[in-house]
Amino acid sequence: MGCFEKILVPVDFSVNTKVALNKAIDFAVPGITEVMLLHVRQPKVFPGANIFLPSRITSTADIQMAMYKVEEEIAAYDPSIVSQTNIISSNNVEETIIDVATTWKPGLIIIGKTNHHSFFPFLNTVISANIAGQTHCPVLTVKPGALQKKLATIVMPIGDFYPRRKLEMLSTLSIKTHLNIHLVSVLDIDQQPDNHSASIVLQVLKHLRSRLNCTVQCSIVHADNKAIATLRYAERVKADMLLVNPESETSISTWMSRKDIADVLKPVSQLQVMSIQPDLKL
Repeated sequence: MGCFEKILVPVDFSVNTKVALNKAIDFAVPGITEVMLLHVRQPKVFPGANIFLPSRITSTADIQMAMYKVEEEIAAYDPSIVSQTNIISSNNVEETIIDVATTWKPGLIIIGKTNHHSFFPFLNTVISANIAGQTHCPVLTVKPGALQKKLATIVMPIGDFYPRRKLEMLSTLSIKTHLNIHLVSVLDIDQQPDNHSASIVLQVLKHLRSRLNCTVQCSIVHADNKAIATLRYAERVKADMLLVNPESETSISTWMSRKDIADVLKPVSQLQVMSIQPDLKL
């Protein structure tokens, strides 16, 4: 993976759009990257339903004008970054993002999210891990707290297989900046590292130290839940990003519900979550 040639940014004209667009501009390479701005227009369920939209943008003309203003923000940063807009009417935002990504095949999808609905996860209409798993596209989830946060420290869990796609992403992310990478092996409470797991870590270390502009640290954490343990570790080292596989490294199950790690973070969180579906065929 080189630079991001295509970045898909779902927009809702709230602060979510601002933070996602900011990250897209950070990752874009002028003259190479194309940014698609996707707005999913949900039909009114009942008269006046759209009063709950933060921007109160309801008419087709209003939406088109709002999309044009977002395009202007990209052009103001650098006119050589190509942008296009796509407005689709649908009752299901997540499915629409998946359909567009499956067809357009972006190198990155960036989703800005304000709400986390910790007690009512069914209210989360867009689950980043689902999108990453179904499209095979990396999905970055960012909260408003990360708006001005520059990428420096990344926490990456290491499992029992060689994380080729994660390493490709690290290679792309390291193009513009020196990275501090924390490799974390999360084991069960009574589990000890085996030869296979140790071999994977050594292979990853060798790759990172020989090919990337980065510093690397390794840690072992014992815990019952991989996602929670990884999140707590990232918070402890003040990481800027978690680089995880969807479901296996993002799912947090409780007696009441099942939540995604990106939706546990509060809107003020500066931690970004990058979900990448692994390629286990290799």
